[in-house]
Amino acid sequence: MSPSRLEAYCDCPLKWLGQNVLGPKEMEPEGEPTFRGTAVHFALQRAVEVAIEEGDGRIEPAVMEAAKKAITEAIAKIGKESANTLAARVALQRAETLSLQWLDLECSRDWPAKAIEVEFEFGCEADPETGREARDPLDLGDGIKLRGTVDRIDVIEADGERTLLVRDYKSGKTIWAQEKWESERRLQAPIYLLAAIQLLGGKPAAALYESVKDRKMRGAIVEGVPGASALNDRGKDAVSEDELQALIDSARKRARDAVMGIRDGLLHSDPAHCSYDGGCSYEWLCRTMR
Repeated sequence: MSPSRLEAYCDCPLKWLGQNVLGPKEMEPEGEPTFRGTAVHFALQRAVEVAIEEGDGRIEPAVMEAAKKAITEAIAKIGKESANTLAARVALQRAETLSLQWLDLECSRDWPAKAIEVEFEFGCEADPETGREARDPLDLGDGIKLRGTVDRIDVIEADGERTLLVRDYKSGKTIWAQEKWESERRLQAPIYLLAAIQLLGGKPAAALYESVKDRKMRGAIVEGVPGASALNDRGKDAVSEDELQALIDSARKRARDAVMGIRDGLLHSDPAHCSYDGGCSYEWLCRTMR
């Protein structure tokens, strides 16, 4: 089970059933936002990999030329493999623009943390073809183990202390400050931070949702961590160490409760949270919408 699938259950159990159990074939081709988002994720992955391989993990002037080239090549690769319609080609052009704009901002950002992992998979077997290492799942206790992929993990090492920051990319505008995590039923960023801590070792410093489109980050970052003041533009993101731990513990409990609900077959509809714009994602399945 992955955090994203548990989020679907928390949003609406019937949404989770439709997406992950019944798995009906899509009647329409992949939408432009989804295709664009996939391309952006891949382009940013390649850019940050260059920063790790050729630098210290930060997007700095010394690696900008190589990082830009990596983005361009990543978009070209997807275009060669998948962009067989005009809409797809337009989406790729937009993805390349967004990725390059993000790169410029990242280079200018006062962000001392160094990227150490991109597309960090956990709960997976080794894959010799891709070079992926086997990694344990995230253990939530009582036999509950999660797998998933973290977009990016950064580290700050100072005074013999190692602190970890997780950044979860979103290609759209919607991101969540920590005060909204419970009411909006968000799990991914805090659960990914918990996985990073458990599997890599270190203290939690930040769990952040990042809008590539708006080039903003929201979430939770410990007060005093470099970069915290820049994120805390609305007074909602900077928290104490104890408050961040409480947010992680809350997400862990909600994830466990979701797994227990799935195990017990607790399936009900919740149209108010089923889709981002309200309403039901699976009207053919939802009795409430009939």
